[in-house]
Amino acid sequence: MKKIAIFNVGGASAAYVEINNHKLIMDLGRSKEFDPVLNFLLPLAQKRGFEKSLQQPKKFVISQAFLSHLDNDHIAAIHEFDEYFHPQYLTAPCDHPKQNTLFNIIRNFFDSENRNVTKVLDLMSEVGGRAPGHGTGSQEDIDQPLVINRFLSQEEDIELHHIPAGICEKDEVLKEHYANNMSLVILLNIDGYNILFTGDIMDVGMQYLIENKPTFKERITKEGVDFLVVPHHGLTTSFPGSLFNTIKNNKVKLNIISEKKAVKEETENRSDVDSRYSDPEFSEGHKIINGLKDFQHSIMTSNSLKTHILIDFDSEQPIVKRCTTEDLLLEFLKT
Repeated sequence: MKKIAIFNVGGASAAYVEINNHKLIMDLGRSKEFDPVLNFLLPLAQKRGFEKSLQQPKKFVISQAFLSHLDNDHIAAIHEFDEYFHPQYLTAPCDHPKQNTLFNIIRNFFDSENRNVTKVLDLMSEVGGRAPGHGTGSQEDIDQPLVINRFLSQEEDIELHHIPAGICEKDEVLKEHYANNMSLVILLNIDGYNILFTGDIMDVGMQYLIENKPTFKERITKEGVDFLVVPHHGLTTSFPGSLFNTIKNNKVKLNIISEKKAVKEETENRSDVDSRYSDPEFSEGHKIINGLKDFQHSIMTSNSLKTHILIDFDSEQPIVKRCTTEDLLLEFLKT
């Protein structure tokens, strides 16, 4: 099975990736109407009979959970997730006494009373029994604590790039959007197609990665990006001009957007989804979108239709379509 689900969680972010036997979580945001754990992952695990954890036998195994950063709209379902699932790797910006201090977040920069933030940090700390990196205690793990599941990295179908928290703290430009700019940026390759998850990284953060991560720049320059899960819900304030200026052909195959509308009371100068994502200047247009002719260059989860987005790589060419929760479960129950 090779499928990706980008969930409709309103003004939040969450996705599930299954590549053969590898099961990956990309953020755990939720909305009032949909919880990615209770409404999808748990029913799927129960019906499919996911493997149970040896360490915590009541919990189902997930290969790796990536929490791009600690804003609530990316971690709100962490309590439900921890109740039912045990990730072999849990990867998120954090603070830990055994990792290089360059990677330690400044807790005061986050809402210390937010129970979800506290939960993630506890799970990532010695309290949760986790250790940096691969957990070997090696100097390499200390110096590079945010890692990819070694089995996936050997297959070269996933890369992780990010700006260490200490750099975001000391750089005045990056610091302006401290949490967003330390977002984990994940580049997946499935059957030769590159899918880029960007969290909430701002354009200045993306520019930093391009300038300071040569392997990342080389990959996207030579191979391009086929599917872009756009940063920060597609808001104009984070349009990744530096990415489009760098990638092969300066456009992607399809922009994928987790819907988020501006709220008048918000202090940040936001607008609705940036229209450039639907512009042929920034997207080739993906031709296999089950009759959705209005979404040739971008596709968005729909609050009004209560639909999620599925990218299905099990066919000869990837198929992109909107699915209700019931239909999405059926897609992942196929064997």
